[in-house]
Amino acid sequence: MRFFYNESMDPYFNQAYEEYIFNHYREGVNFLLWRNGPAVVCGAGQCVPAETNLTLAAREKVAVVRRPTGGGAVYHDAGNVNYTFMAPARGKHIDYARFLQPVVAILRALGIEARMDGISELMLGDYKISGNAQKIAADRVWHHGTLLYDTDLDKLRQLANGKRVFVDSRATASRPAPVTNIRQWMAEPFTDTEAFMQAFLAELDRTYGPLTRVELSPDDLAAIRDLAEQKYRTWAWTIARGPAFTFRRMFIWRGAPLTVTYRAKRGCIETISFEPNHPEAALALRGVRVKRHDLARALEAFPDLDGLAPELF
Repeated sequence: MRFFYNESMDPYFNQAYEEYIFNHYREGVNFLLWRNGPAVVCGAGQCVPAETNLTLAAREKVAVVRRPTGGGAVYHDAGNVNYTFMAPARGKHIDYARFLQPVVAILRALGIEARMDGISELMLGDYKISGNAQKIAADRVWHHGTLLYDTDLDKLRQLANGKRVFVDSRATASRPAPVTNIRQWMAEPFTDTEAFMQAFLAELDRTYGPLTRVELSPDDLAAIRDLAEQKYRTWAWTIARGPAFTFRRMFIWRGAPLTVTYRAKRGCIETISFEPNHPEAALALRGVRVKRHDLARALEAFPDLDGLAPELF
């Protein structure tokens, strides 16, 4: 089994790193172990504004990333460990147990009584500790998951929580569940998340190895940085790639009721209406990207609505 230990904490680079390995190391089984800085990572088929508190993420400089695999939105930080398996596919059907059973065995060897639940989750008691996603392409399967070891759960709840109640879409919806940190369930927890990672890795090597560590070349790393810049950091991938959606919200704006309804496709507003009516503003917002800067700039010309942009996604 090849082993890739990615020490980067950049969520955009790390997503590009995964894709690069999937596309360029096509033989046998690959295993990746990595962490992200603070980030919300959404599934390929999700409506990002519905799943992520974009206003809070922007204020706290939390990355928002769309991954190429399915599933729901998850929050990452340095207390969360990410693992990835890439292997020859066995047919065309998703098979989570193939990769989750070894993870459960490793965790139990470390004194953590994890169990599979449903199709793609790992649990401790009644609490979720791991969400997983898969993709099959060109006879290869890409499986990755999270392990909440010592994550800031308050931030998780705040950030992986967008304006779902205001959004109507056929997008894949997240299924929020009670979560916990592995550390809280251990009689003798590891000193930190890094120590947990190393213990996990050692057990993987002992029971499913040997692991052959692969070091990427400077050219490989340069290609990954380019992919991160050209794809994963872009509005076109993160927002415009998502499904069409309708946003409708009623609230008190500057002391008076206001209802905003708009339809967005490929990340841009197709139609929008206000109650009470603001016909000139509605006309000005057609075709504008669902992006704070663009919305704010379009609304500057309308004093009654200036400052409304953060409320529109």
